Amino acid sequence: METERAALVREAHETFDGLMRKAVGTAYRAGHIIPCGRGCFACCYEPVHATRQEAELLADALAAGPAEERARVGEAVREWVRRFDAAGLRKMKHMNVFGYRAAKLACPFLKGGECMAYADRPVACRGHVAVGEREQCEDDAKRGDQRFLLSDTMTAVPFAMIAEREDLEIEHLGLWLYELLFGERIVSASRKGLAVERE
Repeated sequence: METERAALVREAHETFDGLMRKAVGTAYRAGHIIPCGRGCFACCYEPVHATRQEAELLADALAAGPAEERARVGEAVREWVRRFDAAGLRKMKHMNVFGYRAAKLACPFLKGGECMAYADRPVACRGHVAVGEREQCEDDAKRGDQRFLLSDTMTAVPFAMIAEREDLEIEHLGLWLYELLFGERIVSASRKGLAVERE
């Protein structure tokens, strides 16, 4: 049975997905190219910030899955943290996408060019929709010219839905996963918290 927290995150994700569908439809009608789709995973090498609630949803889905996938993702998370630290990224308050990409940090859920957690992916992944040629995502020399549909206003909607009931903390997904899978708290300089006063 799904927890109340998981149901809240899923509801927030579904609401956000509706906003993204409208934005993508508008972009298509305006004649823009949307290169995102199966087989394109350039964004899986970019930083993903997520709420703790989103990371818990992923960790719960992983725990319910096959043991070999849990072991594979666990090792990928350990390697991600090792490389994240070796690149000095934990000390950065504001993440530089190109510095992150240079560290070649693949999302721990990426396997054979596919997202193994697609249904439960966080808002940062759901909203990372490019508007332009695919090579602008894949080639770092052209990446600076790529445009994206995601706006802070759209992101605020699912986060506000969660914040109505729970406090928010936003951190690198890899660090959340490490904490949830191995019980060791690791905090980056970019972790953000939002405590909301409720009636």
